[in-house]
Amino acid sequence: MSDRPPADDRLVHISSALIHVRPGDLDAVRHRLAALPDTDLVHHDGSRLVLVMEAADTRSLGDRLAAIAGWPGVLAANMVFEQAESEARLQEVVQGEMPPDRPQQMGDAS
Repeated sequence: MSDRPPADDRLVHISSALIHVRPGDLDAVRHRLAALPDTDLVHHDGSRLVLVMEAADTRSLGDRLAAIAGWPGVLAANMVFEQAESEARLQEVVQGEMPPDRPQQMGDAS
């Protein structure tokens, strides 16, 4: 018998991060980021990059961010936000369903 919880009960950790890059290294860092699994570059403004990352646990997110911080040209890499949700809850959000026991978030349609 497996110690892993059923898929619906597994948590997905989602994090955003802000990366500061030396301007001359921006293209190289963006290229390396594109090769990372479960890591999306969602915005950049000059030498500041905003990432969204997913992982099975907080340690994996932290390890990935620490690795990025050590890359040539990266001046700083900071986690801004982290949230953990069950896979089942994420599927509800993707499908546009909102369970009755969950309050509407600001910006949700009434």
